Amino acid sequence: MIGIIGAIADEVNPIKEHIEKVEIAKYGAVQVYQGFLGERKVVLAQSGIGKVAAAAATQLLVDRFEVKSIVFSGIAGSLDPSLKVGDIAIATELYEYDVGMLTSEDFTHTGSGGYDETNRLKFFKSYRCDPQLVEVAFKASETLDFPKEKPKILKGPIVTGSQIIYSKEVKEWLHKNFNALAVEMEGAAVAQVASMHNIPFLIIRSISDTADSPQINLSKIAPYAGESTFTTLKRTLKFLALNPTAILDLIKLNKDIKLSAQNASNLMLNIIESSL
Repeated sequence: MIGIIGAIADEVNPIKEHIEKVEIAKYGAVQVYQGFLGERKVVLAQSGIGKVAAAAATQLLVDRFEVKSIVFSGIAGSLDPSLKVGDIAIATELYEYDVGMLTSEDFTHTGSGGYDETNRLKFFKSYRCDPQLVEVAFKASETLDFPKEKPKILKGPIVTGSQIIYSKEVKEWLHKNFNALAVEMEGAAVAQVASMHNIPFLIIRSISDTADSPQINLSKIAPYAGESTFTTLKRTLKFLALNPTAILDLIKLNKDIKLSAQNASNLMLNIIESSL
């Protein structure tokens, strides 16, 4: 069985629509759709946002469904200046960029600590995607037809962290220090758990924003746990009333997210149905 993960509904829905004989279940906070893509038996998990949620969903797929490979399909911010909204980055390796040693003078990246096959503590600076899956994905991308303009597709490192990046300085730092194509919030966590179980994995990301300037202050409109729908709506309307241009920014962001999520899922579906 092939495991597929997306963080949010926009990433999961374009894939879910293609699953036949679907069975739906809920495991904790993880929504799961089990069925077939063509003749391939698959299980699709909607993990939620962030590294902890992604790691939990990955472990669920390993333990309960005994998946033999894992593919993550989703959106990301671009770090490579040549990548624009809708373009695709296929990860060759994943860095957890915000794990390391922080002093008053500097930050040194170490990656997460874990135990190797001899039970010795090691720090893993990066996690490499399965080379065969990367090549399968890249070759599939060369012949795949997209509903709109064909996106640019690159393969290379991707970085994962616990922040939404809207900073030109941070973007330049990440690109310089990790030579990364894109930044996101789940991939390295999926990679770490998959690596712990020697399960081949692939991370596909499509660009939803350029990670260097805020389109909208998401903290002002996010629905927080424990908050009523009315309170969220009241706070959101107040913010939009004080920042009317944010309405157009929100519309654009939503449009870009849907485009990029669709492009990533198109590639992922083609890989599974024709190659895996």
